[in-house]
This record gives sequence, C-alpha cells and structure tokens, in this order.
Amino acid sequence: MDLAVAQRIGPRHFVFDEWSRGSSWLHRLDPRWKLAATLAAILFTSLRAEAWIAAPLAILLALSARLPAHSIAWRAAAVLPFSIVFALMSWHAGDAARAVLLLWKPY
Repeated sequence: MDLAVAQRIGPRHFVFDEWSRGSSWLHRLDPRWKLAATLAAILFTSLRAEAWIAAPLAILLALSARLPAHSIAWRAAAVLPFSIVFALMSWHAGDAARAVLLLWKPY
C-alpha cells in the first residue's frame, strides 16, 4: 500500500504493519524459523497444563524485538470486557476456576 494512502486512511489502522518493519534480530530471522516456532508454541500451549510458562517467553521476545510494550498491552486489554462478561457468567454458574481462566486467557 502506498504511504500516502496509508496516511490518508489513518496510521492507527496499520500499526501491525509498522511493527513488522523493525530491524531487530527477530525481524531479520528467516520466516520459516518464525513459522516453525509459532507452530511449536501453539502445539506446546494446547497440550500442556503449564502453558502459562510461555507468557514470560512471549514478553521477552516482544521486548527483544523492540515492540512497544504499552501498545501490545492495550491491544490485549481490548478483549477484557468480553472476557469479564463470560467470566461473570461462569462464576455465577458455580465454575470459579473457569471464570479465572477466562480472565487470564486474553493475555
């Protein structure tokens, strides 16, 4: 997309595209390795009960790629209102463990 068109539409819509143009070691990594690591992370977090262990690694990767932590946190928090509604429904139904899990999942 042309830069002038992107600026006319609004720069806030293309923030992920801007993040992908970084110059860190993670940005320069071969896309095949990034794809393999993503698939491995999906497999690990879906099969293990200790999937929370991957959260600090994801934070370290984002910081080492020099991505703006506050922007990532705000975008993750955007789904919290929806999660809160379903967590309250689960808690009201008597499933407190699922309610906590629903609040933890967006991050």
